Amino acid sequence: MVNMTIPLNKPINEKFKEAILYILSKCNKNRTFGKTVLYKLLYFSDFNFYQLHYESITGQKYRKIDNGPAPIDFDIAMHQLQKEGKIKIKAPKEDYEQYLFSLEEAPDIKFLSKEQIALIDKVCSKLGNLNAKEISRISHQDMPWEATKPNQFIDYDLVFYREEGILKLFE
Repeated sequence: MVNMTIPLNKPINEKFKEAILYILSKCNKNRTFGKTVLYKLLYFSDFNFYQLHYESITGQKYRKIDNGPAPIDFDIAMHQLQKEGKIKIKAPKEDYEQYLFSLEEAPDIKFLSKEQIALIDKVCSKLGNLNAKEISRISHQDMPWEATKPNQFIDYDLVFYREEGILKLFE
């Protein structure tokens, strides 16, 4: 799971790690929950919050990859969370299997505001039960992903050009 060419000791925003843990605590019991779903829940949480408050929750940049938006520091954050004993990661044995994550302790929420938690809760309730293919399809309909070239960073300001369908999804 971890790309060994990236610096695993890179400082990672604690809010990003806390958001990961919080989403895991809300959704990882779903049998369709894996890495791709987690990527998209983080993406929609960050971009939806940005649309309302002109700032993301995690401070994370997202890259446009084939399956949708992906946070750039995800592998480093997951490695650090595993090293800290907060999660366990089960890597897939076959190409078609998904990564499985388990929390080793309940997340200690001290960096996320109540407003940020409420928005993450809304995203999780709307999308947290979807499988990777379903949530990727939705992310591919979102203007920030659509307007970005492959492998480029997704501009948060593109969220202000979202189409009605995506906006209604989160009402």
